[in-house]
Amino acid sequence: HFSKQSEDFKAKDTAPITRGPKFCYQGGHTTKPLPDSDKRRVYDGLLVLHAGPDLQRQIDEIPNTMPNVKMLVIESSGFYDEENKLTLEVPMPKLQTIKLIDCAFKKIALGDELTPVVEELFMQNIPYDCDLTVKLPELKHFSMFYYDPPEDDAWLHDMLSTAKKLRTFDSYKLRVGPELNFASNDLESIRLHRAELLESLSVYAPNLKMLNLQGCYGLDGELTILDSHP
Repeated sequence: HFSKQSEDFKAKDTAPITRGPKFCYQGGHTTKPLPDSDKRRVYDGLLVLHAGPDLQRQIDEIPNTMPNVKMLVIESSGFYDEENKLTLEVPMPKLQTIKLIDCAFKKIALGDELTPVVEELFMQNIPYDCDLTVKLPELKHFSMFYYDPPEDDAWLHDMLSTAKKLRTFDSYKLRVGPELNFASNDLESIRLHRAELLESLSVYAPNLKMLNLQGCYGLDGELTILDSHP
């Protein structure tokens, strides 16, 4: 936090800072160059788009404006606009991380033809009627929050069967069902919190370290731990 002080209310923008730094990041302060691994820095390959009347055009022009994008974030501008339906179906051959936050998509297409090297996918508040295709063979980390009962959740089963290198699966209010099947030699963590429609779960994960099933009221004990790959 920082504060400014001025006798004139209209002059607050130019008032002197009286307490705290104007710009502050979590972690220790340093005058040394930030490492490339520090996701807090703005670096080549990072693209952040905010919801607005021009967002669809910005998405469609990614192959021309930023063909080497590695990390893409598409997020709301502070409120959820259900009227502005978006489509994400553009080639991003070097994309590794994608985060879709609080935006009303009507179609999302992620696969080996458009986004072949994506390793991390985070989605929040995706509409239940969104046409979803997620087939990412290099996917290692998946998170999804607030997803209401869909008419067809086949996309999620396709994603799990394709992501043979999956390491972590994190979810909150991911209301899909009636079953989910995990099978990955690399899988280390599964968190299903408030997956109320889930009735059965099977897991093949010889390297699993954490399995968190919380608020899965429909599961009723139907949990199968497999000894061999299905």
